[in-house]
Amino acid sequence: LQDEPVPDAAEALRTLRPKFFIRLLTARKTYENAFETTQLWLFNHGFQYDELIVVNDAEDKEAHLTSETLLVDDFTLGHHKAETQENTKLIAKLKKAGLPFVKFPLGGLWADVMPEILDFANKP
Repeated sequence: LQDEPVPDAAEALRTLRPKFFIRLLTARKTYENAFETTQLWLFNHGFQYDELIVVNDAEDKEAHLTSETLLVDDFTLGHHKAETQENTKLIAKLKKAGLPFVKFPLGGLWADVMPEILDFANKP
């Protein structure tokens, strides 16, 4: 993995960790040794989390979600290509299953979605 992290991502997870169990779900079908490579990248960039799950395809993430989890995702496909596409299939599946999610803005910052995430944490 050669991508740089979103500038405020590691700090955002440190802020959220006292309120949430941080489970990172990532789709890495095309990577060799995907778990170890991702784990090393996260360590090298100072990310703190509780669990890392690597799946083949983005749609496989649904199996690890419940109504009490909150998926934060950019819902894009084709990160390795010049242009990405919105993953409307996964969004539709989550809506149909009643699974909560926050769409992370592509090219955005965690500060853009923190209010929505913290609102979820404060729901009864």
